[in-house]
Amino acid sequence: ATTHSGKYLAVTHWGDNTVGILDISSPNPDDWHYVKCVVVDYQLKLNLSMTTKVDRDCNSGYLLRGTVFTPDDHYMLIACMGGGGGIAVIDMQKMLYVGRLTGVSNARHLVVKNGYLYASLNAAGIVQRLPLTKVEAAIKAMNGKTAPISGWQTCKVGGGARTISLSPSGNFAFAACNSASQLCVVDTRTMKQVATLTIDSYPVGLDISADGRFVVLTSQGRRGHGGNAVNLVEVTYKEKEPTSALIDEQKEEEDAAAAKVAQEQEQADAQSGTDWWYIGVAVGFVLGLMAVAFFRGRKK
Repeated sequence: ATTHSGKYLAVTHWGDNTVGILDISSPNPDDWHYVKCVVVDYQLKLNLSMTTKVDRDCNSGYLLRGTVFTPDDHYMLIACMGGGGGIAVIDMQKMLYVGRLTGVSNARHLVVKNGYLYASLNAAGIVQRLPLTKVEAAIKAMNGKTAPISGWQTCKVGGGARTISLSPSGNFAFAACNSASQLCVVDTRTMKQVATLTIDSYPVGLDISADGRFVVLTSQGRRGHGGNAVNLVEVTYKEKEPTSALIDEQKEEEDAAAAKVAQEQEQADAQSGTDWWYIGVAVGFVLGLMAVAFFRGRKK
């Protein structure tokens, strides 16, 4: 996942409870660089056998998965599919692990939109949401390594709810339901399932086009059956979704805001450089005066 400002890229590591953070703020990819590896609670030792099979889904800690940032990029939220479950929280300003929000089991994917945090629960086959204000309040009140969150609005969908994505308006959530081999649609205004569509076996990945017209799903197949397919679904809405022009306008506003942040950072860096230049000149001037005084003293 990337921050809204476009400065950081976060890569979750499924096998050892860590998250890699990269600085991708430069327009030149050659300048992108590693910043820090943040440990979620504890890091697993991966000194595994090189000759026997390893089950990646067992004894792999929290199984870190879906990752999003709060709108202000203050916090990174990470779904924990395994271990004690919950949602891991990293403070991006301090680059430190804060703790886990509990009361969420087997969370697979997270999305933030229109003031809500959405989550898919894999085994239970559920899509749920909670106001971001409650999430942020729980984070700020966290005492120790965990804090409970409750009050989710939930909707039962097909089994194995994996990737979720929302329509441009945020009125509809689309969920790839793996074990049910379905695309399930939830009306987020009522949190009720309003449509299902059979998809090629075991869909996992999902995304929606910018105008909301198409949903694309990837099917993985399992044990040699089904899958290995890309599914393209055209969506017709009873109510109009935002037009592409509005979407472009929103994108331009987001880009302008990101550019402003980058410009302010450049100005701060430039000011810092200017300050050091003046300091250097002042130091040089003082040293020059001292040298003049020294040589005059010797002449006397």
